[in-house]
Amino acid sequence: MRIKFFKLILYTLFIFLGVYIFYLQVLRGPYYRQLSKHNSIRIIPEEGARGRIFDRNFNVLVDNYLSFDVFILTQHIKEKDKTLAELSSILNISEGELRQRLNKRYIAPFLPVNVAQNLDRKQAIRIEMYNYQLPGVILRARPRRHYPYGKLASQVIGYLSEIDYWRLEKLKDYGYKARDIVGYAGVEERYDYYLRPTEGGLQVEVDSRGRFKRALGYKYSLNGKDIQLTLDINLQKIVEENLAGNKGAVILMDPSTGEILAMASFPDFNPEIFFERSPLQLQKIFNDPDAPLLNRGISASYPPG
Repeated sequence: MRIKFFKLILYTLFIFLGVYIFYLQVLRGPYYRQLSKHNSIRIIPEEGARGRIFDRNFNVLVDNYLSFDVFILTQHIKEKDKTLAELSSILNISEGELRQRLNKRYIAPFLPVNVAQNLDRKQAIRIEMYNYQLPGVILRARPRRHYPYGKLASQVIGYLSEIDYWRLEKLKDYGYKARDIVGYAGVEERYDYYLRPTEGGLQVEVDSRGRFKRALGYKYSLNGKDIQLTLDINLQKIVEENLAGNKGAVILMDPSTGEILAMASFPDFNPEIFFERSPLQLQKIFNDPDAPLLNRGISASYPPG
């Protein structure tokens, strides 16, 4: 009796297993094949240049320049210690720091890992000269924001930084994703969707271990749109020179059109520090009781006159 009972259980399990295999392979087979196909395709992104910002006379207030970054393609490195030692001597960055960046930013074997940013021209030339000794090391040029007038009109222009969780949740339906660089405050934030470039890149096929197999296609990146403001850079300079050292704001407006010719607020800040991302500098500016990030021209109240 017991043997019959165990046979019944065994037959039931085999029937259930057969039905489940039929369900996976026949009924759900097309879905899993399509899913497998998509999982084998990856995008290696390429950045475009962010749109420029001009004054009313087409003087460039915010521009871009080419910056050089160093990437490591881990699947092409045979002697990691030797490669990191060579890079350390060229970049003046310790091997430990390079190793930490490589481990922290690693995603997949086929994706290059950014280990150094904003190299000067001499360092970039040395990387290219010793390229044959550095298999798996890639030098890539990318656009970087440039402020030719430094702090001038900084509260009007705003600054750039990595997207935060709140903005990501709000903007993800518009194509924004984690680690995107977006505008904060001022024109950079208000017109971010127009200024931001359209990302392109190389579409590649990888194997089950994430190793590169072949290139499938390439999509060109598109630069962001340029924007012209009503500000006059010459008037802006005069206003800021006279306001310097006095906490407050000055606005010059054309009464016939309502156009803002100059808008200054003091104290101000240098947008470049948000690219350098020095914790000490960022902490100093965020904790400053005089609130240099505040545009007093539009975000504070003062009695007339």
